[in-house]
Amino acid sequence: MPRSYLPIKALTTAALLYFGYKISCYTADAVEFVWKVKIITHEDTDSACQDSDFEDLDTEEFPLPEKCPSPPPYEPPPPPYENN
Repeated sequence: MPRSYLPIKALTTAALLYFGYKISCYTADAVEFVWKVKIITHEDTDSACQDSDFEDLDTEEFPLPEKCPSPPPYEPPPPPYENN
């Protein structure tokens, strides 16, 4: 009498449906989280208060020298030691 593969097929189908359901739930939760974060960050920013350092780049004077310290002066490396 041939063996029936119906229980194996039913278990495999049930397992695939379960994993598909879990993956879709995790995906929906991730999309909802990203959507909430996007809404929260856009509510906090006001269109009049969107000042940025990049807006100053069109001016004649570059704005970075007063914001950043100047680098130290260049010092050449010492000469290598010679083996006499």
